[in-house]
Amino acid sequence: MENRKMSLLEQCEYLSKSLASVREDQEGFARNVTTNFAKIIDLVNSVVETCKVMDPTFGDKLQAQVEKTIQRRNEEFLANKKAQVQALVKAGTLKPSDKITETSFLIAREFDKDGKLTHPFLQNLFQEMFPEVRAKLLGQAPGFILEQFEDGKPDQLKGKFEILEVYEVVQSPAK
Repeated sequence: MENRKMSLLEQCEYLSKSLASVREDQEGFARNVTTNFAKIIDLVNSVVETCKVMDPTFGDKLQAQVEKTIQRRNEEFLANKKAQVQALVKAGTLKPSDKITETSFLIAREFDKDGKLTHPFLQNLFQEMFPEVRAKLLGQAPGFILEQFEDGKPDQLKGKFEILEVYEVVQSPAK
């Protein structure tokens, strides 16, 4: 670009062209990622199929390893989240509580209808939950399990929501 002052219109046109160029670069990058990801999936599938021919139990071994890896990552995630909550307690932002109130911060986990853990760590401010859920949780203690049903039908269990920990949000003094 020349070393001269540009008019406002020229500046807008330059900015517009620059943004278009960035957008094109991003779209190209996204296409490359998608294409390369598809190639990686094809390669992994080929390797798995080849290994299954050489060792018929390979699929089971691979599945077990994948599950162990997922478990390890979940444990690391949980440890990180627990450390964050403990830091908030140490800072005085949260205070442990033995019951749910209007100003609670909740740590929970969720299970599907078959009892399989689907969300090992959920954190919510009580006030951000649906009113019908708040009505059932208010006054409950850690360990409470809320059963969730399809369309409110008691014979169609959708899942369970277990309260693990309850904290009160400590209000900062007004300045």
